[in-house]
Amino acid sequence: MRCLRQILGITILSRIRNEHIRDSCGHQPTVEEQIRIRRLRWFGHVCRMDTTRLPGSLLWRKRPTQWKVQRAAPKKTWIKQVEADLKTLRCSIVEAKIIAANRQEWKRVVQAIRTPVAPTAVLRGQSSSSAPPDTS
Repeated sequence: MRCLRQILGITILSRIRNEHIRDSCGHQPTVEEQIRIRRLRWFGHVCRMDTTRLPGSLLWRKRPTQWKVQRAAPKKTWIKQVEADLKTLRCSIVEAKIIAANRQEWKRVVQAIRTPVAPTAVLRGQSSSSAPPDTS
């Protein structure tokens, strides 16, 4: 947020909310949205990865029943968090694995979440939806 404030020339003393700054910069994603996007990108990468490689083998491995969960261990595992992210997209983990096998299709799914417009492009009046002017 500090970077966007500096681009726009807004100080904290102006007391302008972050939502208004994000709106004026073309609805830039929040930190949570950025994390969700990167988590889903990595999920697609691991799904396409060979199962003999370490990340692929560790992701789909089940925990043995006699294995005790440590006291300081996170309540949600990484794959459970990915399942929660996919639930917001109304997609199951099995469907996501099938879609992620096709790199271009998975990229389209992840790009549907993200905002492609850079803040400086919005300030200059450029947007992703605007077409070049017709010269005819």
